[in-house]
Amino acid sequence: MINLIRNLEETKKELEHSNKKYERLAKTLPAVLYEYVLFPTGKNLCIYVSPKCEEVLGLNQKLFLEDMNNFWNLIHKEDLPKIIKADKIANENNLNFFIEIRILFPITNEIRWLQLSSSPSEDFYENQRIWSGFILDITDKKRMEEQIFHYATIDSLTEIYNRRYFYEKLKKEIDHFIEHKKKFSILLLDLDRFKNINDKYGHIIGDEVLKHFVRETNKFLRPQDHFGRIGGEEFCILFSETTLNEARNISLNCRYIIENTPISTDLGDIYLTISGGLVEIDEHTLDVLPLIEKADKALYLAKDRGRNQIVAL
Repeated sequence: MINLIRNLEETKKELEHSNKKYERLAKTLPAVLYEYVLFPTGKNLCIYVSPKCEEVLGLNQKLFLEDMNNFWNLIHKEDLPKIIKADKIANENNLNFFIEIRILFPITNEIRWLQLSSSPSEDFYENQRIWSGFILDITDKKRMEEQIFHYATIDSLTEIYNRRYFYEKLKKEIDHFIEHKKKFSILLLDLDRFKNINDKYGHIIGDEVLKHFVRETNKFLRPQDHFGRIGGEEFCILFSETTLNEARNISLNCRYIIENTPISTDLGDIYLTISGGLVEIDEHTLDVLPLIEKADKALYLAKDRGRNQIVAL
């Protein structure tokens, strides 16, 4: 009996030593380690979480273990449905779980990106499979991706789409029309006599004129529209799911406001006018270049007729 007690005590000490060693190792990892169970009722139970959760999630171990809702409440409302769905599918099919989500970090109220990954283990808790995984802070990685995307798609001067990315958007809209027959229109714009402005005032003020034009134009665009700079003073607007007549009304309003909203400079006010060629997608312009060429013909007519007008074909 004495030997049995001694053996139990030694076993207990070994387990405690093993757990402390495991905790020390867990603290050195850049991720949160966790184990949890998802019950058929939808309830989640966390049976282990490493101390790193306070640094990564702004949530201490006790709160995480007491109620997993303390973690779920941190998740960005737009990401919550997709993680619930993915978690349910993984559990029902014993599949590895991997997802990237955003949380609102409670200490600073900043948005952080997390990578969650877990796998089904061979162990069970109350007849339910235990899942083991980790949570990794990938905020820096995501910010770097956003910067790369920004530099690859955005015109550095005007902060709207560059030519390459705008054409990609246009190609997707054409594909959408082919599949769903949803009409759209494009407006090719050119700043009238912009070279004269550059020659008279210099390129620095010329750049300010371009930015002024973009700011004023953006005021009239809807969330579904796309605006791109495709040349020095040439721009294009994609009016998504918009007929020619609807796009004409927006375009004429924009032309009027640009004409009547001068930009103030140290050398005096500069009045700007625009000419535009407006076209609607049809069965003969099912590619980017034919559509742009048709809009360019309309733009040429606008300039040939005296500029400061919108011509629709």
